[in-house]
Amino acid sequence: MISAVADGVVIAGTTGNVDNTGTIQGGNSGVWLEAGGTVANSGSIAGTGTSSYGVRLTAGGSVTNGSPGVLDASITGAEGVGIAGVAGTVTNYGTIAATSHGGYFGAGGAITNRNLISGGTDVVFVTGSAGTIANSGTILGTTGGLEQYAELFCDNDIDGEILRGMTADDLKELGISSFGHRRRLVAAITALGAAAPDAAVTAASPEASAPAEAERRQLTVMFCDLVGSTALSTRHDPEDLRELIGDYHRAVADTVAHFDGFVAKYMGDGVLVYFGYPQAHEDDAERAVRAGLAVAKAVGKLPAREDLSVRLGIATGLAVVGDLIGEGAAQEYGVVGETPNLAARLQALAAPNTLVIAEATRRQIGGLFDLADLGPQALAGFAEPQPACLCRLVLVAARLSGPILTA
Repeated sequence: MISAVADGVVIAGTTGNVDNTGTIQGGNSGVWLEAGGTVANSGSIAGTGTSSYGVRLTAGGSVTNGSPGVLDASITGAEGVGIAGVAGTVTNYGTIAATSHGGYFGAGGAITNRNLISGGTDVVFVTGSAGTIANSGTILGTTGGLEQYAELFCDNDIDGEILRGMTADDLKELGISSFGHRRRLVAAITALGAAAPDAAVTAASPEASAPAEAERRQLTVMFCDLVGSTALSTRHDPEDLRELIGDYHRAVADTVAHFDGFVAKYMGDGVLVYFGYPQAHEDDAERAVRAGLAVAKAVGKLPAREDLSVRLGIATGLAVVGDLIGEGAAQEYGVVGETPNLAARLQALAAPNTLVIAEATRRQIGGLFDLADLGPQALAGFAEPQPACLCRLVLVAARLSGPILTA
């Protein structure tokens, strides 16, 4: 253990590196690297003063708190991590808890959170340049005073995975007596569950490994959106809403998997699906349309308290796909090109439980479906009106290559 009235560890004049497996604490800062550097913590680092830093880097650098196998690492202070001078990075697998800012960046920076970050004023405060947050854990912006519970979670070995499954009764059992605080925490947990679905449904075709490098290819993109999700959030308890959104995500993922669709991204109540990546078929456009009609049927059959419906848009075109964006559970396969934007815009044209497709998709599916021509549509972001068709039902039995698949 290292303990000091001022700073636990100070390295000045040259870039420093600190690898902590024990306990470091100081009244001003737990660790202070005046010329920047790196801090790797698998123990405990604490700034104990009222204006202290857990870790302070005044010339940029990086901080890694914990690891995939070490989730009980902690950094605490008035400012959890402060990085100035040069943009810095923070990767958190453990707990970063602060009475002010969980992360303070004076020249921009990036935080990747895979467990728990809490801040009494702001989770992350950035000045000078833009900052980014990639979150697959729990982030509590706790102006309501919830930062006091970060240590409670840590003391009870509650990581991000366990937190996703906690209920109001669990919080009460932990000793959180305030009804208002329990409701705020449940709302945060609900949002966490909606943003990060179970790993089992993050890829519709787990047996199809994605290529290691981005590539240019013909791609059919489906964008699916749950109708009335904002209204649903006002009519359902947060725990019930979390379960409903999870059921919806699983229904979409399971359905498109039958057509070799690849779930690229969950966006709250939206789902982005690729057909033609990572596995390509000559009939990907047909697969996408059949999958879209099947998704509408599957979501409508979910055992919810009220009828659920979706809007769907599908577009086909050339795109560059395969770049990995983000890290960990937040990682996704990005796509560059107008195709996904067109699919999203067409989705907005659809009525509940209907599917709108682009002209390029219509040319590929021929007379297999009952289509209604919607004519050229003015879409945001597109200089020229885009032809669109409403797809109502299947006219021809499945002719998909490989195993027979039905909608």
